[in-house]
Amino acid sequence: NLLFRDPTVQSHVFLQTSGPGVSQEAKKLLTEFPKTRVEMSQYDCVIAFDADWTALEFEQVDVLEKWVSEQAGGLVIVAGPVSTPKWAGSSGNGNRKAEVIRNLSPVVVNTRGSRMVSIGRFESETAWPLEFAGDAWQTDFIQVAKTVEESRNIWGRFRGLYSFFACDEPKPGATPIAYFSDPSTMTGGKKPIYLATQFYGAGRVAFQGGGEFWRLREVGDGYFDTYYTKLVRWAGQGRLLRDSDRGILLLDKQQAIM
Repeated sequence: NLLFRDPTVQSHVFLQTSGPGVSQEAKKLLTEFPKTRVEMSQYDCVIAFDADWTALEFEQVDVLEKWVSEQAGGLVIVAGPVSTPKWAGSSGNGNRKAEVIRNLSPVVVNTRGSRMVSIGRFESETAWPLEFAGDAWQTDFIQVAKTVEESRNIWGRFRGLYSFFACDEPKPGATPIAYFSDPSTMTGGKKPIYLATQFYGAGRVAFQGGGEFWRLREVGDGYFDTYYTKLVRWAGQGRLLRDSDRGILLLDKQQAIM
């Protein structure tokens, strides 16, 4: 609804579980996920809320991967309790479509075949605030106010989230942004990663451990709007710059031995 109301955004929506005659606030309601590179090329960013990638045809998932890696597409993976375990948990082992999405993800979702990964989704009885990584404040979409200090204050007033997805290991070159702060959820001394990003070929991918950021509205409606608007723009940045002569230097480490 936020993106539908934004006059600068053309939002197309694909509802996997919908039937004929469904209604949704969108510029266009899709009946299927794009199958060709031509169809995908009209988009700058895909936001997947608990998407069931295993229900798509392989060519659709393959087109998505090539759109991100070769056409600088932006992908935001939002984990959820229903469909994410189908590709991220052990049930996705050996599934070609699940493997493609796992490769796109900035976090390792299939580690050690543990029971935690098989179940995947966890919920707390109380809200826990996010614990931000030291360099997280350099990330544009975390800055929901005019200054970094104001943004820190807002996130400090945010009560937090109740659920998370069991991922505690970032991919090489990925950037963890925030963690689920409940110490009882730690595995091997690591807290679950709630937000992480990575460059994937020419494109950008963000992982979000759940869809509860609507709770930011408790602090102020504008902060929720700013977060998602900036997130979409961050993810689609490569597409926006595809006709530009600007370049970007990507490093897998913050320090180098000279």
